[in-house]
Amino acid sequence: MKELLLIRHGQTDWNTQGRVQGGGDLNNTGITQSNLLATVLQDSQASTIYTSPSKRTHQTAMIIATALSLEVNTTPLLKDIDYGVWSGALLADLIKDDPDLFEQWEKDPSSVTFPEGESLLDLRTRISLFMDEISEKHSSETVVVVTHESPIISMVAIALDIPDSSHRKFHADNASLTVLEFKNTHYILSTFNDTSHLDGIDESINIHEI
Repeated sequence: MKELLLIRHGQTDWNTQGRVQGGGDLNNTGITQSNLLATVLQDSQASTIYTSPSKRTHQTAMIIATALSLEVNTTPLLKDIDYGVWSGALLADLIKDDPDLFEQWEKDPSSVTFPEGESLLDLRTRISLFMDEISEKHSSETVVVVTHESPIISMVAIALDIPDSSHRKFHADNASLTVLEFKNTHYILSTFNDTSHLDGIDESINIHEI
């Protein structure tokens, strides 16, 4: 594998509402973001696209795929971390209703397993499996990966051998580009959270999941 081009999906209304995880379809800003990103990627020489099965990632991937004339491959390995009972909740409500778990997630994220959901170790395990599979299948190619904020952070952490305890020290904006180059049997982080292609969009693009 030559490069991994890691893309966070475009903006959704849930992102703007401050909910845990984006949900549903891309909003108008998200569609615009995805089209701008697709234009940037036209010179990437990417050979294929992989995406999470969620609506927002699949829509983002399809916009890119149309611009690059590529096929989209959907895999559950790229799903966002399962926040369990927190999924879809307003962040302000979580801080008020479950302050202890929220503080634990802020200070020691690797120790958290979300009620009825996953831990960062669970996420890292399936993201590692995905990275192993595509490195074998696309050994000398550039691959576009459309997913969510936490899986992108997990891929960067795996590539650079960073522990999950550092998860909260990173973020990836909507429709951002992160690039992992593969050279001499190891990864190099050459670009992280690039949003320069979104300059000129009026609405805020700096919307993160928890």
